[in-house]
Amino acid sequence: MSYSINVKEDICKEINIDNNLESIKAELEAFLRLCSEIGKNNTGIYIEFSTMNPQVNRRFIKNIKKVFNCELELFIKEQKKLNHDQIYFVKIITKVNEIITTFDLFSKKSSTKESYLKNDDYLRSYLRAAFLAKGSVSDPVSGNYHLEIALNNTEEILYIQRLMHKLEFDARLVKRRNTVVLYMKKSDSIIDFLRVIGSTKTVFDYENAIIRRNLVSNVNKGIACEIANQSKTLNSAMEQMKYIKYLEMNYPLEKLDPKLLMIMKVRKENIDASLNEIIKILSDIYNEKITKSGVNHRFRKIKEIALEHKENKKVE
Repeated sequence: MSYSINVKEDICKEINIDNNLESIKAELEAFLRLCSEIGKNNTGIYIEFSTMNPQVNRRFIKNIKKVFNCELELFIKEQKKLNHDQIYFVKIITKVNEIITTFDLFSKKSSTKESYLKNDDYLRSYLRAAFLAKGSVSDPVSGNYHLEIALNNTEEILYIQRLMHKLEFDARLVKRRNTVVLYMKKSDSIIDFLRVIGSTKTVFDYENAIIRRNLVSNVNKGIACEIANQSKTLNSAMEQMKYIKYLEMNYPLEKLDPKLLMIMKVRKENIDASLNEIIKILSDIYNEKITKSGVNHRFRKIKEIALEHKENKKVE
């Protein structure tokens, strides 16, 4: 089962608007405009609603009966070619003209749709149904934060974008084959949108998934950084030891500055120590206060003396 299906089922279980008839109507209008077709047969006109989500199907049936008390015919079709086992159909066979008139379904710009822009409760209900009908959201565990509503009706997707802009969501449009997709890719915006349409449980789970992912990512980055630092420290130490060993085998050590001899001794005894650790050793054991640049200077001096001596030997 996909993450989007789980989210939609959570919304249907969690959100109850039984006591607000106008909010129910706003949901119904979105469902009817996005998921239904008006047809005609021997007995007259009918409206046929379809969805691939059984929870959405039950929600639509409950609300259409509550508002219009109409007669319905229910049936299911197999649709394996689309990777969905079943498509649920609801055919409205009575009160059809009343439903069409109530929502002005033959008009692209109904008065009811314009009224939703003036009432946040109804606006949220319309957006909720739009997401349930044609929306999807990626699993935050994947790290791909993406929520979209995809339609082949340009006027309707532009209207939904207006609703989202009314709530200050930066929802953008892109053409994808025969559909227009309204999408958001920022995790904060997706969380806020899910909260607006009333999905408290999903918001909580989504936020937790992001926190867990970021925590794991930060830990992994920390481990990688630590490994890189250790590797860098070891490489530097190996190079320093190379020049120290050269001087011990080829150079009169009595001519070296005692401070250089001290740093050579500390490095030999602590091959894998970082510069900060060497500074601490010099302070704790030898009571010498020195900065990191001072330690680096001494190692550079050792290298210079070794290279200079090696070059002089070639000339001789």
